[in-house]
Amino acid sequence: KNIVDYAKRKGIEVIFELNTPGHCGAIRKKVREDEWGLKQHYNELFLEDGTMNFNSWRLRKLVKDLLDELIADMGQDNIKYIHLGGDEFPFNENWSHEIPEYYNNIQEHLYDYGITMRVWNDSLLKKDIAAGRLDDRIEVTYWSWDGQRQDQEQAQHLRDIRATPKDLIDYGIRVI
Repeated sequence: KNIVDYAKRKGIEVIFELNTPGHCGAIRKKVREDEWGLKQHYNELFLEDGTMNFNSWRLRKLVKDLLDELIADMGQDNIKYIHLGGDEFPFNENWSHEIPEYYNNIQEHLYDYGITMRVWNDSLLKKDIAAGRLDDRIEVTYWSWDGQRQDQEQAQHLRDIRATPKDLIDYGIRVI
């Protein structure tokens, strides 16, 4: 709360990020140590590689509960955007359509607060954007088309499947 108050005085907007479904080591640790009474559900909440299982209703509830806590602590009027992450986690092109579904589910929750969700572009594929699978109220923070891969074949593959800024804009998605 002190950071938000300080930022307000300086005319700076704070954008909080709960980076899911990857980069979630602190959440995994709290579940493993049973700080939230969820230890018995660890294998439902997380995949073998440690990534959050975004298809689990229990995981979605946990993410929403954490966001509710953040909003309550910081004050709803102090939060215009929340970044949900969405970068640097392993995904499979065959189930890529499930990622926008997860984002949309969380966006709907945040929308009830009047908060706009942002995500990184990594997991957004051309085919899913063209199919209209991503809620157009979600804003996309675009950082890299190919993840800055050194392997040129892998980089080209990512360029072939990932949505470009133009793809996103053409389908009504705001790009940051």
